[in-house]
Amino acid sequence: FNSDVPHNKLKSDTPPQSRAVPPEISNVLHEGAVFSNPDELFSCIDSAFSCSGALKSNLSRQTKESFNATEELETFGHIYAVGKARNKGGLATSPKRGRHYCTEPGCNWNVAYTYTKSKNGYVILDKPLDDTVKYKTHFLLQHNHDIKMTTMDNYFVVTKREDLTSSEMKTLKTLAFAHTQMPAIQQAMMSEYSSGDRAFCSQLLHRVVTKFRNERFGSDRHRMDEFQMLGRNTISEGGRFEVDIDAIHPIKGTRFQTPRMVYYSEQYGGYLILADGTYSTNMYGLTLIPWIVVDCLGIGHVCGISTGLSENTVDVVNAGTLFGVSSIIRSIDVDKSNNETETRIDDILIRNNVQQNCYQGTLGTDRASWTTGSAKLL
Repeated sequence: FNSDVPHNKLKSDTPPQSRAVPPEISNVLHEGAVFSNPDELFSCIDSAFSCSGALKSNLSRQTKESFNATEELETFGHIYAVGKARNKGGLATSPKRGRHYCTEPGCNWNVAYTYTKSKNGYVILDKPLDDTVKYKTHFLLQHNHDIKMTTMDNYFVVTKREDLTSSEMKTLKTLAFAHTQMPAIQQAMMSEYSSGDRAFCSQLLHRVVTKFRNERFGSDRHRMDEFQMLGRNTISEGGRFEVDIDAIHPIKGTRFQTPRMVYYSEQYGGYLILADGTYSTNMYGLTLIPWIVVDCLGIGHVCGISTGLSENTVDVVNAGTLFGVSSIIRSIDVDKSNNETETRIDDILIRNNVQQNCYQGTLGTDRASWTTGSAKLL
């Protein structure tokens, strides 16, 4: 907020005027110009309308005649789904003749076009203006009225989905699928597309991003019913599944083993098992801990997957107990001991951190009788 700007100047006092179309567009979009397909044509018209300063929601399309699906496929090689679907198959067909115009009453902004077979594309028309007909075929890229838009502190605020450009929509779609948080989305949009006079309504960004995510992931983002059903199916097949729930955190921990994981943990969990937590892997803030055993061929296998609020003693012990990799419920903090300290665990003398880590690598299981002997050899 700039305190030097008078408060009554924070909102635009006069409606912005129509802007001239820049040369890079007017050199392409003009009377007699040819466009090879509907996407190319409509994209250029959208850009010309947006550059005039008008809201994209004021741009409308009128179709005089359309291809049918067979004709369109023969003409372009595939069907362009442009505009709103009108046929029974739910797929829109491209126009043979049509126009784009400004919906503001009395405005003559107009771009008319027709598909010409001899030129293998759409040709921009420019016939004399006739106010007596509804379907006008003149060419004009200037508005004869003040541009109506929402402004704040001399910024044009995009408040409607229709006023987002195709490039902006593509960026929002990418950010939505990447599960980017809203503050980061707003910052990215401002950095990428704000040219000094354009801003984005946060409610609009939220609606657009939510729609993209619902289309890809469904409206039930948690899918707890499906999660519990998969867990019950795993148990019925011989696997293991547990969920920890309390009043503060809806889910504070999970433990999961497929039947195959159970076989690996029972066979090799008494010799060596590795477990390490990774943070920020899910929307619940839970730490993901994969449990790895090594088989007789030296190949590592996942024998269980657990999540918890942290890599704390309770979570790890509960997971180890369920997975059957240890029957001794105990945790030893080797980081607090030093190399000169002698520690006695299960009547086995452990002289330093290396030996203590090696012993803990077996998780002190009492299912492997060789553990005691191996530790004594240290």
